[in-house]
Amino acid sequence: MTLYDILVESASAGIALLRDDGSMPPGHNGPYNDPETPIRNTAHWLITFAKAFEITSDVRFFDAVTGCAKYLISDETRPGGAAFFCRNNPEKDFSNGLIGQAWVFEALASATDLLDDNIYIEFAKEVYRLHKFEQDFGLWHILNVDGSFGPIDMTFNHQLWFAACAGLLLKPLDGIGAQVRRFLDCLDNNFRIYKKGRIAHSIPKTAVSPGIVGALKSIKGRLTSSQEDRIFEKDREIGYHAFNLYAFGMLAERFPEHDFWQSRKMKTIADYIEREEFINGIKTSRFGYPYNPPGFECAYAITAFPQYFDNPDSLIANWVSRQIEKCFDNDSSLMVLNSADSMTSAARIYEATRLPDISIE
Repeated sequence: MTLYDILVESASAGIALLRDDGSMPPGHNGPYNDPETPIRNTAHWLITFAKAFEITSDVRFFDAVTGCAKYLISDETRPGGAAFFCRNNPEKDFSNGLIGQAWVFEALASATDLLDDNIYIEFAKEVYRLHKFEQDFGLWHILNVDGSFGPIDMTFNHQLWFAACAGLLLKPLDGIGAQVRRFLDCLDNNFRIYKKGRIAHSIPKTAVSPGIVGALKSIKGRLTSSQEDRIFEKDREIGYHAFNLYAFGMLAERFPEHDFWQSRKMKTIADYIEREEFINGIKTSRFGYPYNPPGFECAYAITAFPQYFDNPDSLIANWVSRQIEKCFDNDSSLMVLNSADSMTSAARIYEATRLPDISIE
């Protein structure tokens, strides 16, 4: 059996979950337990259906993409005419920061490619352009569902994925590309890594408050965090490390000329997935296999940055096989084993669509 066999099998199982309005069943944002609207999982499944159609030419998958795409641009998804309404936790923003919007951009770009209809990418561009970009910092503000602006999203993976998915909207090249390039130019200031290469979850305060003010805020944050907080944060950072690398890979594919890909920092964060801290930590992280699919994410990172790895083909095969072994349920044909959120985990098989077809051990 190959990876693409599994993708097609899972896509077939996914069609059985497709609802009359073109949406897919929502999850609850994994271990965060935020009730979500159908938008996120519909976006993920759209990409899997598109890949399954590419592999098989089965019209069922084409029709599924059409249904999902029409749902994503329906009035229901943007009740305030601004950000996509992605989650229902009244204590948090309903847009799920930048990341909620990014996933829809990713899906609408895929729909445009398959359906050959620019309505989808233009819809995504419209939402993108509503976001406020801070040129000085190379970072975006959160856009709320009512059109108001939240603060700069200080979760690094949100900014990174937003940039990566915005990069998919460059058809043709326009002002979006200039902002994504500015994000890349500011990268070194906007995320920090630990000595071994683990990416810090939050953007440093100094990125948006230069000078003594930002330094004092950073020091205060470290001094007031408890040991329990630090343990939680390390576990989360291990779980999200490959998720970050995946988005870096998307950006490198879109902007291959950028200097960052040859930087020491890039090499250090790529090397981290071969360190014991990551290899052991990802096995138990609640943000690893129960939520993120690190097997697919590591495999794609190695595909995107093979220069940093010995025997990349072997590593890719091992990571993919590990992901399937730990998480794919042969009975349901869905990626739901050992999951903290089965509907979201099932949808996240889409992250395998950027990988080559390989044999599964």
